[in-house]
Amino acid sequence: MTWNREVKAIEERRQLAEGLGGAEAVNRQHEAGRLTARERIGLLVDEESWRELGTMTGTANYDENGQLVTVRPANTIVGTGRINGRRVAVEADDYTIRGGSTEATISEKWEFINRYA
Repeated sequence: MTWNREVKAIEERRQLAEGLGGAEAVNRQHEAGRLTARERIGLLVDEESWRELGTMTGTANYDENGQLVTVRPANTIVGTGRINGRRVAVEADDYTIRGGSTEATISEKWEFINRYA
């Protein structure tokens, strides 16, 4: 028995989640002179130190056969990294997915990273 199918499914979900709010939403951010949350984090933390947690959280949509069609990722990006060598925990909201107050959304991710820190 191999896990190839399951590993492929995980990678597909990760790629969907890393697409944030979709190409149109990312382009709208860039056209407005803004970066996505992951781009901002990439500038903040030391190179190759970022480890995202909960990348695949969000809402999945399936077709009538139970096959994954789309994933709308959670707008909160959390993880750990280093800034000037010092370990940090980071939380950022991505406005390509949803803007506004994190207090109005499901708060588990940012509460988790606060406790983790």
